[in-house]
Formats: sequence, structure tokens, C-alpha cells
Amino acid sequence: LVTIGAGGGSIAWLERGEKLRVGPRSAGSVPGPACYGQGGEAATVTDCNLIAGRLNPGYFLAGARRLDTGRARTVLRERIADPLGLTLEAAALGVIAISEAQMADAMRLVSVDRGIDPRDFTLVAFGGAGPLHAIALAEALSMRRVLIPPAPGNLSATGLILADIRHDLVRTIVSDLAGAERDRLVAVLGELQLDAEAALAVERVAPDRRVLLYSADLRYQGQNYELNLPITPDLLAEDRTAALAERFHEQHRIAYGYHLASRPIQIVNLRVTALGVMPPIVWPRQSHSGGTAEPSERRHVLLPGGTAAEVPIYRFVTMRPGQRLSGPALVEYPGSTLFVPPDWSVEFDDMLNARAERGAI
Repeated sequence: LVTIGAGGGSIAWLERGEKLRVGPRSAGSVPGPACYGQGGEAATVTDCNLIAGRLNPGYFLAGARRLDTGRARTVLRERIADPLGLTLEAAALGVIAISEAQMADAMRLVSVDRGIDPRDFTLVAFGGAGPLHAIALAEALSMRRVLIPPAPGNLSATGLILADIRHDLVRTIVSDLAGAERDRLVAVLGELQLDAEAALAVERVAPDRRVLLYSADLRYQGQNYELNLPITPDLLAEDRTAALAERFHEQHRIAYGYHLASRPIQIVNLRVTALGVMPPIVWPRQSHSGGTAEPSERRHVLLPGGTAAEVPIYRFVTMRPGQRLSGPALVEYPGSTLFVPPDWSVEFDDMLNARAERGAI
């Protein structure tokens, strides 16, 4: 997981009065962006998306909060546009472009820098601001597919509700693997198992939904880092440590390109992971209706490159599976907004995921 200081609340500022920067400082939710009308004095990415027409001032959080476009324009003009001699529109697009460039760099860090070609994958965007920038980020990494879940602003909260209960227990017991006291290892693992079962009982996890996973941290003698390998209680009880040593040599070779067959191996930690497996949730599916979606209105929106157009606006709550639309367009969710630039199209599947692809319908 890599996080960076670039989001809706990221503050645009001038370094030495002449270089435009975005983040890592953030306005947060309080006072928040200037357009929130809560006393914020700094121009943020959210203010710039509002000025660019990509946010609807009357439908923010499904209308629960009205955004102050005039305040956003005043702050951006005073803090950024006038000092740099830019138009308000150019300043807004500049802030958005810098923010997206920083996000794209973070994506490269977890993909290209690790030898993974992002073009082979679909970009999943969530959060309140994620869908606003997702397709621009996909373009920056030459990705052709983007997926927006049906409630992007609530995806992380949904994940927390559905996630398995987990407790990690560990006991340090440094000894040479070949000469380790078998009875001591078995006893320690048994104590961890009892603690794990007790932890799940406190969480009220039914016995048939409890899963215990066992592992050990191993290293070569003299190393200051370990590799974690899965084990079973009988592996220690039956003194099959030679088999564990062979697995360690192989994993070390895979991880680091070599192994030291003659170097003694040390066991450092025993671990038990206690899982309370949550029951699966069946997501509702709907039958396809197909056809081209009909917009609810049109709005003046700044597009990448500085051009402007009257683009169609769609409300997510009216969308049906199988419906399609072409960019430039906006899809307004109750808690988020999807910006579809030119040359991209979107189709909604039977769970109302928005599947965006490069290329017109």
C-alpha cells in the first residue's frame, strides 16, 4: 500500500512565489476546501474540479451540501492564477494536472518499478475523488480499462464490513532449526493455538467459521532478516525439520537468487494467524436493458488540453445494466463523480459497475 499527499483536499501553493505545487498539505474535511464554506482559505483540488465544471455544486453528496463556486474562484484567483499570470481556467487545469501526475507516479512505483506492466490490468477507482481522476491516470500508464464500483465512496467501508476477523499471534523462540528442542516448539505452538481460539471466542466467531494458520520465521545464522514459511503442528511434532530446511533454502533462492546449503538455519518466531471467516454476501444482479443512456442535463466543462464543451451529465441512480455512454461525459453518483474524457466509453454491467474502455462505442 502506497499513499501520497494528493487528493481532493490537497492544497495548491506557490513555492518561492513562482512554482506551482500541490500537496502534501491538505485542507482535510475541516475547514476543508474553500468551496465548503467552512473557513478554508486555500485552493484545493476539489475547488479546481468545481471551477472546471466537473463537480456539480448542487449535487455534492447527493445535494446534502452545496458548494460555493464563487468562493473557490476567488481563492484560486488570488492565491494561484493572478500571481502566475494565468487565467482562472488554466490555473484550475494546472492544479488538476499536477495532482494527477503525482498519483500516476505512485502507481508506477507499485507497478512498473516492481516489474509489472500496468497495461495488462484494469484500474479500479474508488473513494469520493477517485473516479474524477481515474481515466486520466489510466491514460498516463497506457491502461485501456477502468472499473468504477457502484458505490465508490463507500467501497472501503464495505470492505471493512466484509473482511474476515483476524488476530496475529507471535512468540519469539530463537534456536538452531537442526538442534531445536522439539517438545518446546510444540508446546509454544500449542499455547499460541489456545490464545488464538480464545481471541476468536471473544469475537463470537462460531467454531465452524474458525481457521488457524501456522507459520515460522526462519533465517540463516548471522542474517538480520527472516523469511516466513507456512508450517503445520505435525511438522514440528514429528521432527520433520529437515523438510522445512529444504523449503527455506528454496524460498531463499527464489527471493534472493541464492541459498547457502551449508549455513545453519535458525528459527526465530512461531506464528499463528486466527481467522474468523465471514459469510459471503451475494451482490444483487439486474437484467440488462441495454441501449444508450440518456443524460439528465448538460454542463460547461473544461476538458484536458484546455478546451471546453457542453457535456452530457448522467445520474447514476437512473442508470441500468447494459446502458452505454461516450465521453466527454460526467456520471454523478450520490457520493462521487466519474469524469469520462473524450475517446473513452462506459458500459454498466449487471451489478452496475461502470466499465470504462478506451475507444468510442
